[in-house]
Amino acid sequence: MEIVNNFITEEEEQELKIFFDSKFSNISNIENLDFTNDEHMPVELLNKILLHFSESKEDLKNSKIKLNNIQVNKYKPHTNVSPHIDDPKYGNTIVILNMLEDIKFNFRKINGELIKSIPITRRSIIKFSDKYRNNYTHSIPNINGDRYAIIFREK
Repeated sequence: MEIVNNFITEEEEQELKIFFDSKFSNISNIENLDFTNDEHMPVELLNKILLHFSESKEDLKNSKIKLNNIQVNKYKPHTNVSPHIDDPKYGNTIVILNMLEDIKFNFRKINGELIKSIPITRRSIIKFSDKYRNNYTHSIPNINGDRYAIIFREK
């Protein structure tokens, strides 16, 4: 597991917020959109994330981690993310960029026993794989304000 605080700047966060605000309907408390093939997705952000998790541009080409599925979730205040394990079709690695709101990211055994509760600040990124990806559920118990999560997965 890896956490990088302040992975993006406040300015980058605001640019992304404006971009995503224009894409969501604001009808539901929780919405998600697939940006995998969106030609307007900010490519600089994707490259910044991919380069961070590889040693070099050359390594990126040969990387075993292919974060080629991009989903953005929008959460309104007073919502939560129920404990779940992402579908195995999305590979072994998940990277999430947390925006606009500080959160607690919880990992639990299938029986509900809490393994780890990690504070994730806004503009920070978490990468998890292996047992945290496949054996434990992850959840966010309470989202106090508006939040975007940009989720990068393998497909």
